[in-house]
Amino acid sequence: MQNIFKKVKAQTTVELAIFGSVILLLFSSALSYIQTINSRQKATMKAFRYALKKAYSDNAYVNYQVIEHKRNVTPDSNNLFGQRAVASGSASVFWAIGKAKNEMVLAINDKEKVISDDTRIENIDFTYDTVSNTSVSVAYAKEGIATRRRASLQDTVHTKIKYSGGGSQQFSQSLASDGKYHLGNYRAQKEIIWETKN
Repeated sequence: MQNIFKKVKAQTTVELAIFGSVILLLFSSALSYIQTINSRQKATMKAFRYALKKAYSDNAYVNYQVIEHKRNVTPDSNNLFGQRAVASGSASVFWAIGKAKNEMVLAINDKEKVISDDTRIENIDFTYDTVSNTSVSVAYAKEGIATRRRASLQDTVHTKIKYSGGGSQQFSQSLASDGKYHLGNYRAQKEIIWETKN
């Protein structure tokens, strides 16, 4: 009789381990999908707000496109910053009295580029340079154990806009500590400390 209960307990433990990990995998996949959809919706709404503001102030028809690089939270990321993702959105707004101008604006990580009527963009290329460091230190004391994890990330996005008539424009943006990409050379840093009391 005791052998039967041991087999049932072992089977229950195995089933819990297998189905628990499957449930966690499905849950993390759902959260990742929701985060991606949320980023896209925010980019689209941002494009609409900026297009509306520009159309109103310039008495124009404005096509506004937003491309944003973000760091999404992922459970398998080892550097505390998450995984790089790209969200994009666009909006067109007509707000004019009388004759309206026609404007197209491309915003990449909040860097605006006004595109004239006679200019066409052939393609936009992004290349990435990433350097990350992670360190863990443990301090033992009578009161308990303090564990400190530090991470630094230098993530740079190089953007090259190629125009169909020839010519191009290049610029670089780096991840800053505020979680956004800015023009310049930045290094983002994070630190987590947890303590265990005796």
